Amino acid sequence: MDVCVRRNDQKLGLELKSFAAPSANMTYLAGGAGSVAALVLLPGWAGSFSFWRAQIKHFESRLRIVAIDYAGCVGASVNHPATSRGEALSQRTAERLSLDQIALDISHLLESEGISRCTLVGHSIGGAVALSVAALSPASSSRVVGIDSLTYTDLYPKQSEDVVQGFTGGFKTAFEQTLRGLVDGYFLDGTAAPIREWVVETMLGVDQGLAIDLLAAFLRWDLNEQIRACECEVHVIAAEETFDRDAFLPRYGDRISVETVSDSGHFLMIDQPDECNERLSQLLGPV
Repeated sequence: MDVCVRRNDQKLGLELKSFAAPSANMTYLAGGAGSVAALVLLPGWAGSFSFWRAQIKHFESRLRIVAIDYAGCVGASVNHPATSRGEALSQRTAERLSLDQIALDISHLLESEGISRCTLVGHSIGGAVALSVAALSPASSSRVVGIDSLTYTDLYPKQSEDVVQGFTGGFKTAFEQTLRGLVDGYFLDGTAAPIREWVVETMLGVDQGLAIDLLAAFLRWDLNEQIRACECEVHVIAAEETFDRDAFLPRYGDRISVETVSDSGHFLMIDQPDECNERLSQLLGPV
């Protein structure tokens, strides 16, 4: 497992590195203040660490930051022969692509960076990955914070194979069209068109085969199992417009605390960056 520095990311002020973990080559940004405790930022499905730019700029002067792209995201690849854009993974590779395996890879990456204590912040599917990392590495995980994550009770817990195949089917036949439709529903009507297009174009830069398999792996992931295994505190900052209190709180309210932000779509850290940063600061406290 090797780490190498590729270049300095001038826009975000952090080092852009790559890491060869057992199952994936991941790219990530690292830097900021501090030496041990870290703020670890994980994107959602087909996302990018660039979606965290407002959080990086806000926290880099006082916190150590690691922002990761994992398998299926921009700049990441599984350690197997490359697949063509949109081509399905081999059965061998697909079997290895699970959120548990991604979490193990991230745990190795954090160990290589010498991080002994961290707060894991994940957007959407990234919240599930963060919870899996915390369950694997309880000694080093101070807390998990999901950004509009973990609260969608129609996706949690583990889905049936019929649901997995149905949910991923559109991406297999018409990836771009399906992604554009999905992302369009994730933004409020008032979100500026350039922001929407930036998000879509960034997400279209993924390895489509890996992205589809990551989505399937997420749908097979079991929140009930992982929340039992996780020892640290778990919080969510959710979009008020889509948070279903009546469905979520009876099921997970005793284990996962939820705060909501109004006037935001699913990409809360982009739609309401200042509010997101303020809520994160309150949750982090002394880091």
